[in-house]
Amino acid sequence: MNIVILSNASGYGGSERTIEIIAKKIAEQHNVHIYAENKNHFKVLLGHGLSVDTTKSGILGMISNLYFMRKKLLESDCVIGNTNKAGFYIAIMNCLFPFMRRKRTLIFVRDFQWRFLRFIRFALGNNASYCVTTKAAFEYLLNQGIHSDIISNPVNLPSHLEPNQKSHPPIILCPAMISRWKGIDLLIRSLSLTKNDCQLIVIGNHVDGAYLSELKLLVEQLDLNKRVLFLAYSKNIDSYYSQCTLVVNSSISDFGGPETFGRTIIEGWAFSKPVVSFDCGGPSYLIDNGINGFLVSEGNVEELALTIDNILSDNELAKKLGFFGYQKVLSEYSVEIIVNKLIEKINSQ
Repeated sequence: MNIVILSNASGYGGSERTIEIIAKKIAEQHNVHIYAENKNHFKVLLGHGLSVDTTKSGILGMISNLYFMRKKLLESDCVIGNTNKAGFYIAIMNCLFPFMRRKRTLIFVRDFQWRFLRFIRFALGNNASYCVTTKAAFEYLLNQGIHSDIISNPVNLPSHLEPNQKSHPPIILCPAMISRWKGIDLLIRSLSLTKNDCQLIVIGNHVDGAYLSELKLLVEQLDLNKRVLFLAYSKNIDSYYSQCTLVVNSSISDFGGPETFGRTIIEGWAFSKPVVSFDCGGPSYLIDNGINGFLVSEGNVEELALTIDNILSDNELAKKLGFFGYQKVLSEYSVEIIVNKLIEKINSQ
Protein backbone atom coordinates (compact mmCIF):
# COMPACT_ATOMS: atom_id res chain seq x y z
CA MET A 1 0.00 0.00 0.00
CA ASN A 2 1.24 3.51 -0.87
CA ILE A 3 0.61 5.91 2.01
CA VAL A 4 1.21 9.67 1.97
CA ILE A 5 1.38 11.45 5.33
CA LEU A 6 1.01 15.22 5.62
CA SER A 7 2.74 16.33 8.82
CA ASN A 8 3.32 19.90 7.76
CA ALA A 9 2.76 21.96 10.92
CA SER A 10 5.44 24.58 11.58
CA GLY A 11 5.98 23.56 15.21
CA TYR A 12 7.52 20.49 16.74
CA GLY A 13 5.89 18.60 19.56
CA GLY A 14 4.07 15.46 20.57
CA SER A 15 2.07 15.03 17.37
CA GLU A 16 5.23 15.19 15.26
CA ARG A 17 7.01 12.67 17.50
CA THR A 18 3.98 10.41 17.10
CA ILE A 19 4.23 10.56 13.31
CA GLU A 20 7.93 9.72 13.50
CA ILE A 21 7.15 6.57 15.48
CA ILE A 22 4.13 5.52 13.40
CA ALA A 23 5.73 6.18 10.01
CA LYS A 24 8.83 4.18 10.83
CA LYS A 25 6.72 1.17 11.83
CA ILE A 26 4.31 1.39 8.88
CA ALA A 27 7.26 1.63 6.47
CA GLU A 28 8.29 -1.90 7.46
CA GLN A 29 5.41 -3.26 5.36
CA HIS A 30 4.15 -0.37 3.21
CA ASN A 31 5.49 2.44 1.03
CA VAL A 32 5.35 5.66 3.03
CA HIS A 33 6.09 9.21 1.91
CA ILE A 34 5.90 12.13 4.33
CA TYR A 35 5.66 15.89 3.87
CA ALA A 36 7.10 17.84 6.81
CA GLU A 37 7.67 21.56 7.37
CA ASN A 38 9.50 21.68 10.70
CA LYS A 39 13.26 21.22 10.25
CA ASN A 40 13.74 19.08 13.36
CA HIS A 41 10.84 16.87 12.30
CA PHE A 42 12.30 16.52 8.80
CA LYS A 43 15.74 15.57 10.15
CA VAL A 44 14.35 12.88 12.46
CA LEU A 45 12.24 11.36 9.68
CA LEU A 46 15.23 11.41 7.34
CA GLY A 47 17.36 9.82 10.06
CA HIS A 48 14.86 6.95 10.21
CA GLY A 49 15.55 6.29 6.52
CA LEU A 50 12.07 7.40 5.50
CA SER A 51 11.02 9.01 2.23
CA VAL A 52 10.34 12.65 3.12
CA ASP A 53 10.04 16.06 1.46
CA THR A 54 10.00 19.49 3.06
CA THR A 55 7.11 21.90 2.63
CA LYS A 56 7.19 25.69 2.46
CA SER A 57 5.29 28.15 4.63
CA GLY A 58 3.07 31.06 3.58
CA ILE A 59 0.49 31.43 0.81
CA LEU A 60 2.98 31.16 -2.05
CA GLY A 61 4.59 28.23 -0.29
CA MET A 62 1.23 26.49 -0.01
CA ILE A 63 0.60 26.90 -3.75
CA SER A 64 4.03 25.43 -4.47
CA ASN A 65 3.42 22.58 -2.02
CA LEU A 66 0.11 21.65 -3.63
CA TYR A 67 1.70 21.58 -7.07
CA PHE A 68 4.53 19.27 -6.03
CA MET A 69 2.34 17.04 -3.85
CA ARG A 70 -0.04 16.23 -6.68
CA LYS A 71 2.08 13.48 -8.29
CA LYS A 72 2.71 11.61 -5.02
CA LEU A 73 -0.94 11.87 -4.07
CA LEU A 74 -2.03 10.57 -7.46
CA GLU A 75 0.08 7.43 -6.89
CA SER A 76 -1.11 6.92 -3.31
CA ASP A 77 -3.73 4.55 -1.94
CA CYS A 78 -4.23 6.43 1.30
CA VAL A 79 -3.63 9.94 2.66
CA ILE A 80 -3.15 10.67 6.36
CA GLY A 81 -3.38 14.25 7.61
CA ASN A 82 -1.73 15.14 10.90
CA THR A 83 -3.27 18.18 12.64
CA ASN A 84 -5.26 21.18 11.43
CA LYS A 85 -2.94 22.46 8.70
CA ALA A 86 -2.77 19.05 7.03
CA GLY A 87 -6.56 18.77 7.19
CA PHE A 88 -6.87 22.16 5.51
CA TYR A 89 -4.45 21.10 2.74
CA ILE A 90 -6.36 17.89 2.11
CA ALA A 91 -9.66 19.79 1.98
CA ILE A 92 -8.26 22.18 -0.64
CA MET A 93 -6.89 19.27 -2.69
CA ASN A 94 -10.31 17.58 -2.61
CA CYS A 95 -11.67 20.73 -4.24
CA LEU A 96 -8.86 21.04 -6.81
CA PHE A 97 -8.12 17.42 -7.69
CA PRO A 98 -11.13 15.14 -8.38
CA PHE A 99 -8.97 12.02 -7.93
CA MET A 100 -8.57 12.88 -4.23
CA ARG A 101 -12.22 12.03 -3.61
CA ARG A 102 -11.42 8.39 -4.38
CA LYS A 103 -8.54 8.19 -1.89
CA ARG A 104 -8.86 6.62 1.52
CA THR A 105 -8.34 9.60 3.81
CA LEU A 106 -7.71 9.83 7.55
CA ILE A 107 -7.52 13.14 9.41
CA PHE A 108 -6.01 13.22 12.90
CA VAL A 109 -7.52 15.92 15.11
CA ARG A 110 -4.93 16.70 17.77
CA ASP A 111 -6.09 19.98 19.31
CA PHE A 112 -9.26 21.82 20.31
CA GLN A 113 -8.67 24.97 18.26
CA TRP A 114 -9.29 23.82 14.69
CA ARG A 115 -9.56 26.68 12.23
CA PHE A 116 -11.60 26.20 9.06
CA LEU A 117 -13.26 23.09 10.53
CA ARG A 118 -16.53 23.85 8.73
CA PHE A 119 -14.71 24.23 5.42
CA ILE A 120 -12.72 21.03 5.98
CA ARG A 121 -15.87 19.11 6.82
CA PHE A 122 -17.74 20.57 3.82
CA ALA A 123 -14.90 19.95 1.35
CA LEU A 124 -14.26 16.38 2.48
CA GLY A 125 -17.88 15.37 2.99
CA ASN A 126 -18.02 11.62 3.55
CA ASN A 127 -14.67 11.05 1.84
CA ALA A 128 -12.62 11.19 5.05
CA SER A 129 -12.51 9.51 8.43
CA TYR A 130 -11.53 11.47 11.52
CA CYS A 131 -9.30 10.04 14.23
CA VAL A 132 -8.63 11.35 17.72
CA THR A 133 -6.36 10.16 20.51
CA THR A 134 -8.63 10.37 23.58
CA LYS A 135 -12.28 10.69 24.55
CA ALA A 136 -11.67 14.40 25.22
CA ALA A 137 -11.15 15.09 21.51
CA PHE A 138 -13.88 12.59 20.59
CA GLU A 139 -16.41 14.65 22.56
CA TYR A 140 -15.09 17.89 21.02
CA LEU A 141 -15.75 16.60 17.49
CA LEU A 142 -19.07 15.07 18.47
CA ASN A 143 -20.21 18.52 19.56
CA GLN A 144 -19.33 19.67 16.03
CA GLY A 145 -21.47 16.89 14.58
CA ILE A 146 -18.48 14.78 13.53
CA HIS A 147 -18.02 11.12 14.44
CA SER A 148 -14.45 10.00 15.02
CA ASP A 149 -12.48 6.91 15.96
CA ILE A 150 -10.12 6.83 18.94
CA ILE A 151 -6.60 5.69 17.99
CA SER A 152 -4.16 6.63 20.73
CA ASN A 153 -0.58 7.77 20.34
CA PRO A 154 2.14 5.12 20.61
CA VAL A 155 5.37 5.36 22.54
CA ASN A 156 8.74 3.73 21.98
CA LEU A 157 9.97 1.64 24.88
CA PRO A 158 13.57 2.24 25.97
CA SER A 159 15.96 -0.49 24.86
CA HIS A 160 17.29 -0.81 28.39
CA LEU A 161 15.31 0.23 31.45
CA GLU A 162 17.46 1.16 34.42
CA PRO A 163 16.12 0.32 37.89
CA ASN A 164 14.47 3.38 39.44
CA GLN A 165 16.99 5.17 41.60
CA LYS A 166 16.56 8.27 43.71
CA SER A 167 18.31 11.26 42.18
CA HIS A 168 19.86 13.79 44.53
CA PRO A 169 18.16 16.18 44.62
CA PRO A 170 14.97 14.66 43.17
CA ILE A 171 14.29 15.86 39.62
CA ILE A 172 10.85 16.91 38.41
CA LEU A 173 10.73 16.77 34.62
CA CYS A 174 8.31 18.89 32.62
CA PRO A 175 8.76 18.27 28.88
CA ALA A 176 6.79 21.14 27.34
CA MET A 177 7.21 23.87 24.78
CA ILE A 178 7.33 27.32 26.34
CA SER A 179 3.74 28.35 25.67
CA ARG A 180 1.15 29.80 28.07
CA TRP A 181 -1.28 26.91 27.80
CA LYS A 182 1.42 24.61 29.18
CA GLY A 183 0.84 26.18 32.62
CA ILE A 184 4.54 26.24 33.51
CA ASP A 185 4.08 29.30 35.74
CA LEU A 186 1.70 27.28 37.92
CA LEU A 187 4.22 24.47 38.21
CA ILE A 188 6.94 26.95 39.24
CA ARG A 189 4.65 28.43 41.90
CA SER A 190 3.91 24.96 43.23
CA LEU A 191 7.64 24.22 43.37
CA SER A 192 8.08 27.15 45.75
CA LEU A 193 5.56 25.49 48.10
CA THR A 194 7.13 22.03 48.15
CA LYS A 195 8.91 20.84 51.27
CA ASN A 196 11.32 18.63 49.32
CA ASP A 197 14.54 20.14 48.00
CA CYS A 198 13.76 19.11 44.42
CA GLN A 199 14.86 20.49 41.07
CA LEU A 200 12.59 21.30 38.12
CA ILE A 201 13.81 20.81 34.55
CA VAL A 202 11.59 22.29 31.83
CA ILE A 203 12.65 21.00 28.43
CA GLY A 204 11.05 22.19 25.20
CA ASN A 205 11.21 24.67 22.34
CA HIS A 206 10.93 28.33 23.35
CA VAL A 207 8.01 29.33 21.11
CA ASP A 208 6.83 32.26 23.27
CA GLY A 209 9.73 34.54 24.16
CA ALA A 210 7.59 36.92 26.24
CA TYR A 211 6.26 34.04 28.34
CA LEU A 212 9.78 32.68 28.85
CA SER A 213 10.88 36.08 30.15
CA GLU A 214 7.94 36.10 32.56
CA LEU A 215 8.83 32.61 33.78
CA LYS A 216 12.45 33.56 34.39
CA LEU A 217 11.34 36.66 36.31
CA LEU A 218 8.98 34.51 38.39
CA VAL A 219 11.81 32.10 39.17
CA GLU A 220 13.92 35.03 40.37
CA GLN A 221 11.10 36.52 42.46
CA LEU A 222 10.49 33.17 44.18
CA ASP A 223 14.23 32.67 44.76
CA LEU A 224 14.26 29.45 42.72
CA ASN A 225 17.23 30.23 40.47
CA LYS A 226 19.16 27.20 41.69
CA ARG A 227 16.16 24.88 41.42
CA VAL A 228 14.71 25.61 37.96
CA LEU A 229 16.43 24.90 34.66
CA PHE A 230 15.08 25.74 31.20
CA LEU A 231 16.46 23.66 28.32
CA ALA A 232 15.68 23.69 24.61
CA TYR A 233 14.16 20.51 23.24
CA SER A 234 16.71 17.77 22.70
CA LYS A 235 16.47 14.60 20.64
CA ASN A 236 18.22 12.96 23.61
CA ILE A 237 15.25 13.60 25.87
CA ASP A 238 15.25 9.91 26.88
CA SER A 239 18.23 10.58 29.14
CA TYR A 240 16.18 13.15 31.06
CA TYR A 241 13.29 10.73 31.47
CA SER A 242 15.73 8.13 32.74
CA GLN A 243 17.27 10.47 35.32
CA CYS A 244 14.12 12.15 36.64
CA THR A 245 12.10 11.15 39.68
CA LEU A 246 8.72 12.44 38.54
CA VAL A 247 7.07 13.72 35.33
CA VAL A 248 4.58 16.59 35.54
CA ASN A 249 2.19 17.75 32.81
CA SER A 250 0.93 21.18 33.88
CA SER A 251 -1.14 22.06 30.79
CA ILE A 252 -4.34 24.04 31.35
CA SER A 253 -7.56 24.78 29.46
CA ASP A 254 -6.77 28.44 28.71
CA PHE A 255 -4.70 30.05 25.92
CA GLY A 256 -5.56 27.34 23.38
CA GLY A 257 -5.34 24.36 25.71
CA PRO A 258 -5.86 21.83 27.10
CA GLU A 259 -4.03 18.77 25.81
CA THR A 260 -6.05 16.45 23.60
CA PHE A 261 -3.73 13.64 24.68
CA GLY A 262 -0.67 14.32 26.85
CA ARG A 263 2.21 12.48 25.22
CA THR A 264 4.65 13.24 28.05
CA ILE A 265 2.52 11.07 30.33
CA ILE A 266 2.98 7.88 28.33
CA GLU A 267 6.63 8.77 27.72
CA GLY A 268 7.10 8.98 31.48
CA TRP A 269 5.34 5.64 31.93
CA ALA A 270 7.64 4.07 29.32
CA PHE A 271 10.45 4.76 31.81
CA SER A 272 8.37 3.54 34.78
CA LYS A 273 8.08 7.07 36.17
CA PRO A 274 5.17 8.38 38.26
CA VAL A 275 3.20 11.14 36.53
CA VAL A 276 1.10 14.06 37.73
CA SER A 277 -1.20 16.26 35.66
CA PHE A 278 -3.93 18.83 36.05
CA ASP A 279 -7.34 17.19 35.65
CA CYS A 280 -8.32 18.53 32.23
CA GLY A 281 -8.30 17.46 28.59
CA GLY A 282 -6.63 14.26 27.46
CA PRO A 283 -4.69 13.54 30.69
CA SER A 284 -8.01 13.13 32.51
CA TYR A 285 -8.64 10.07 30.33
CA LEU A 286 -5.08 8.72 30.43
CA ILE A 287 -4.28 8.69 34.13
CA ASP A 288 -6.05 6.27 36.46
CA ASN A 289 -5.97 8.49 39.52
CA GLY A 290 -3.99 6.97 42.37
CA ILE A 291 -3.03 3.90 40.34
CA ASN A 292 -0.49 5.04 37.74
CA GLY A 293 -0.37 8.73 38.58
CA PHE A 294 -2.34 11.58 40.11
CA LEU A 295 -4.80 14.10 38.71
CA VAL A 296 -4.80 17.49 40.42
CA SER A 297 -7.58 20.08 40.32
CA GLU A 298 -6.80 22.36 37.39
CA GLY A 299 -4.74 25.37 38.41
CA ASN A 300 -4.53 24.40 42.09
CA VAL A 301 -0.86 25.04 42.91
CA GLU A 302 -1.25 24.06 46.57
CA GLU A 303 -2.70 20.66 45.67
CA LEU A 304 -0.02 20.17 43.04
CA ALA A 305 2.74 20.95 45.56
CA LEU A 306 1.23 18.54 48.09
CA THR A 307 0.96 15.78 45.47
CA ILE A 308 4.57 16.28 44.40
CA ASP A 309 5.71 16.12 48.04
CA ASN A 310 3.72 12.93 48.66
CA ILE A 311 5.40 11.16 45.74
CA LEU A 312 8.90 12.42 46.47
CA SER A 313 8.58 11.43 50.13
CA ASP A 314 7.34 7.89 49.45
CA ASN A 315 9.66 5.81 47.29
CA GLU A 316 7.34 2.78 47.39
CA LEU A 317 4.44 4.90 46.13
CA ALA A 318 6.59 6.30 43.32
CA LYS A 319 7.66 2.80 42.27
CA LYS A 320 4.08 1.51 42.37
CA LEU A 321 2.77 4.36 40.20
CA GLY A 322 5.61 3.89 37.71
CA PHE A 323 5.10 0.13 37.58
CA PHE A 324 1.40 0.35 36.74
CA GLY A 325 2.07 3.13 34.23
CA TYR A 326 4.58 0.91 32.46
CA GLN A 327 2.07 -1.96 32.39
CA LYS A 328 -0.51 0.33 30.81
CA VAL A 329 1.97 1.33 28.10
CA LEU A 330 2.60 -2.34 27.31
CA SER A 331 -1.11 -3.14 27.04
CA GLU A 332 -2.41 0.01 25.31
CA TYR A 333 0.29 2.23 23.80
CA SER A 334 2.89 0.00 22.17
CA VAL A 335 3.79 0.85 18.57
CA GLU A 336 2.56 -2.53 17.32
CA ILE A 337 -0.88 -2.14 18.90
CA ILE A 338 -1.44 1.40 17.62
CA VAL A 339 -0.16 0.80 14.09
CA ASN A 340 -2.30 -2.34 13.76
CA LYS A 341 -5.37 -0.28 14.72
CA LEU A 342 -4.42 2.39 12.20
CA ILE A 343 -3.94 -0.08 9.33
CA GLU A 344 -7.22 -1.80 10.22
CA LYS A 345 -8.96 1.57 10.03
CA ILE A 346 -7.41 2.33 6.63
CA ASN A 347 -8.42 -1.08 5.26
CA SER A 348 -11.98 -0.67 6.51
CA GLN A 349 -12.58 2.43 4.42
